[in-house]
Amino acid sequence: MGWENGWIGRVGLRTVAVTLAVLLGSAELFAQSGASPGVRVEGDARAWEEMTSAWKRLQDLRGYRIRQRNADGTLEMVFESERTAQGRALRIVTTVRHGGQEIRSEMVLVGDQAWQVMSMPGGGSTCRQIPPDRVPPGPFAFPGTGEGRAGEEVVWARRVGPGTSPQGTPVTVYEWRNRRVNEADWMVTGTLHVDRASGLPVWMTFEVERQRFTVEYYDFNAPVRVTRPAGC
Repeated sequence: MGWENGWIGRVGLRTVAVTLAVLLGSAELFAQSGASPGVRVEGDARAWEEMTSAWKRLQDLRGYRIRQRNADGTLEMVFESERTAQGRALRIVTTVRHGGQEIRSEMVLVGDQAWQVMSMPGGGSTCRQIPPDRVPPGPFAFPGTGEGRAGEEVVWARRVGPGTSPQGTPVTVYEWRNRRVNEADWMVTGTLHVDRASGLPVWMTFEVERQRFTVEYYDFNAPVRVTRPAGC
């Protein structure tokens, strides 16, 4: 019996699995560097420009890490990004926890090659090569930085004002929402904390599919090394 029908079925992680699919699928739309011509901005346009500037600064770093968790701790995703001569090398480690058990998935992109490693119940793992476009280009839900046709995505933003991140960093706090232009309801809502000294994003919260998430940005310009997974 495969882990999809066995372990996942037994622990009943349907909600988490659906949310994970939404996160990974939407990452391809929302997590590209730079603002998209497909974005229509509502609310405070200046606040929106400041938010996208923070994202661009992040992409200019030599390396960085991001940790994304849902509210009850059953889903965690850690992104590692390294800037190389060929572009960005990425590692995304996803851990799903339930009932004292966990399953771990790793996706790695290096140059024009990509792999996925899946842990197996009871130990061991499997590795397979996958198309590079299967690896999301970055963390989910940085608002409005997707790619698409003009007017495809609607973003609303406003600057809340000065604040302090959960790590104690002085920040500027922003609120944001986004949705598809042909949808009436907002798909994602959240807040973004930008370090007032560096201009880098350090903390974000968002809600999607009735799941709440926190995102921590850290290890700026760290010597991150992303390589082909062992055993692949």
